[in-house]
Amino acid sequence: MTEPGRIIRIDYRSFQFSHYLDFHTAVKHGARAKSVSDRVKMYLEPRTEIEYTIESIDNTIVLEFKTLDDARMFVLSFSDVIDTHGVRFE
Repeated sequence: MTEPGRIIRIDYRSFQFSHYLDFHTAVKHGARAKSVSDRVKMYLEPRTEIEYTIESIDNTIVLEFKTLDDARMFVLSFSDVIDTHGVRFE
């Protein structure tokens, strides 16, 4: 499971983050996890020119950008919460 409040970078254009929380996680990480979902929503809403797909798989949201440039801008905006598990995407 993705750590609440963190966005995991899967590859150059794909990201995943936790959407639903169990009771324990909601009590422990609720505000942080909710703020990531809200931040992503607020980031994507005004950017109508960005092409992306977003889907919910189990309790995880998977976000994939069509272009690498859009994904890079997302990384710059969310660098404080993105984790790559040690993989360098450069």
